[in-house]
Amino acid sequence: MSSVVASGNEQDDTGALLRRPRHPYTQMLLSSAPGPGWQPERVGELRAAFALTEGRP
Repeated sequence: MSSVVASGNEQDDTGALLRRPRHPYTQMLLSSAPGPGWQPERVGELRAAFALTEGRP
């Protein structure tokens, strides 16, 4: 089992983190990578949500 820390706010084994990211930054980061079913508009939505959690406009 390997462990990964994403953005200093989330720690889990690699598979679990990639399947179920909990922190908005991790969600945004993973949604930014193109792949099957990629939805670029989702990146903007998650970026806005992350800005709200960080107190940015």
